[in-house]
Amino acid sequence: MASSAIAGPSRIPLRSRPLIPSKCLCKRQSRSLFTRRGTSFWTQSYPSSESPQIPYTPPPPDQLIGRNGNEEVDGQRRDRKQRYLDSLMDKAGELSLRCSVLDAEGNWTAEEGKYKKSELCREHDLDPRDLRKLDSLAPNLVPIILTRRTCIIVSMLHIKVLIKPDRVIVFDNSEIQESDTQRRFKYHLERNIKAGLVFLFSWQMLISHPQHYRALESVLVASANALEEEMAFTRHLVQHLLSDLESDINRENLKRLLHYSRKIVGFQSRARYVKRAVDEVLESDEDLSAMYLTSRAQGRPRALHDHEQLELLLESFVKQVEEIVSEVDTTVANMNSTQEIAELMLDSGRNALLALDVKISIATLGIGTGALIAGLFGMNLTSSLESTPYAFVVASGTASFIALLVMIYGTKTLRRVRRVALSDGRSRTDELSILMNSKRWDRSVEQFSKGYDPFLVDNRKKQLLWDRILWKNWGNSKSRDDKKASMMRYNQIQAAK
Repeated sequence: MASSAIAGPSRIPLRSRPLIPSKCLCKRQSRSLFTRRGTSFWTQSYPSSESPQIPYTPPPPDQLIGRNGNEEVDGQRRDRKQRYLDSLMDKAGELSLRCSVLDAEGNWTAEEGKYKKSELCREHDLDPRDLRKLDSLAPNLVPIILTRRTCIIVSMLHIKVLIKPDRVIVFDNSEIQESDTQRRFKYHLERNIKAGLVFLFSWQMLISHPQHYRALESVLVASANALEEEMAFTRHLVQHLLSDLESDINRENLKRLLHYSRKIVGFQSRARYVKRAVDEVLESDEDLSAMYLTSRAQGRPRALHDHEQLELLLESFVKQVEEIVSEVDTTVANMNSTQEIAELMLDSGRNALLALDVKISIATLGIGTGALIAGLFGMNLTSSLESTPYAFVVASGTASFIALLVMIYGTKTLRRVRRVALSDGRSRTDELSILMNSKRWDRSVEQFSKGYDPFLVDNRKKQLLWDRILWKNWGNSKSRDDKKASMMRYNQIQAAK
């Protein structure tokens, strides 16, 4: 774009005069190698001083109004974008929660709203990273049990709980309605807390457990019940599917097997994660002693080794989860074995179809071989067989015999190729095994096998036994190859002696 020039004292920007169309219609000049183009990179980007110039005229008012309107629209867009970014930054510091609070007397109060993360951390003495486990919108696949200064954070399966010495906060999902398992958990938690209050005001106050202990017990019981219910439902589906596969292996059953295998593998991983989370707590004495919140609130923290009751509770829960995991492993093993057997049966059926195809090909080869002879007689060539009365019968019989012979040979070859066995399939057992299993094997050889002196072996009895077995096989053998093999084996035994 040409830059404006300054001319005269008025300081008015000048611009070049547009070319007259009549002058533009000139004859095109011929270009050579050294002729410069008007669009080359060394063309001047500003008008020359010799070109005529005129003062710059401002645009009409309607264009200025349109430009100002566009600027106003752009300004509104920038304002909306800035407000949206500010709202995102505000939401990053907020946490939408819907929770149910159970106080020390066993009464429920529901709370729902947006809370600042800084306020939650200050109120419950938490770290900011701990709030991610309490957020209902963030997926938590790995269960955790965290011990903090004044509370216990438990995120396990469908349960997200913040246990404090005087109350229990249960975090619900803000988008999904309360499920049956969640309602049963809340009912069990309420009954357990009220049962602790009954023991507290009775003469059995010495054996009563604090509120945080009962809350943790309710969480573990609800988790174990959820795992058992899911395991029972999955086991029923898998058993029904395996029974269907035993009767019929079709495409639909195989698709169900794939779906159930994925589902049960996911359940297996969840159960193992739960067990691993509890094992991590059991391995740390500091976490176990810090989980006695009431003692810490009263200024009497437990010693590192004083956590027997809590350890027994967690160990019993681990045993239940181990049983569930072992049952899941057994179910997975049954599914894998059934899948392997189904694949073997499908392979066997495929091999049968291939064998049928090969048999048809062999029959076609035999018929084609017989048809070759018929084709030879079908040529328009004279021979002396036309005058023979039995030539047709002989030729037809020969062609049929050759075709049948080719089919029999191909069938035998196919049968030999298809035979697959772990051994060579010989009916005649080895002579050495007969010798070792014989009752007439003397005790000296038995002593030799146990590590005694080899000179104590009675060679005369052993020689008679060897000769009897070998000559017996010699007499029973019916083919020349068997006799040669027996003689060679006898010579090898004699050479070894």
